[in-house]
Amino acid sequence: DVTLDSEDAIIDAAEALEALTENQLAKVSQDTLETLNEAKTKLEELKAEKEANDAAVKAVEDAIDDIGVVDLSSKGAIEKAEKLMKEYFESK
Repeated sequence: DVTLDSEDAIIDAAEALEALTENQLAKVSQDTLETLNEAKTKLEELKAEKEANDAAVKAVEDAIDDIGVVDLSSKGAIEKAEKLMKEYFESK
């Protein structure tokens, strides 16, 4: 399975493939090439997912920070933070 931790191995495999001569490359199976391409695609999807997740977490953290000292005027900021947290957890 491809994970974010697979990035170095995928990069190494791609670089090794690029270093092959034409004769060597001709001996690499189509399945191997497809596996590498699928791994690269999956890695990019995981990185995009992580980036979106990190952004959502940051938005929740920022909303919580915006609450500041809790007093009677904090209701709107608290509701905003609650809404963002609910949306985040519902998306998981």
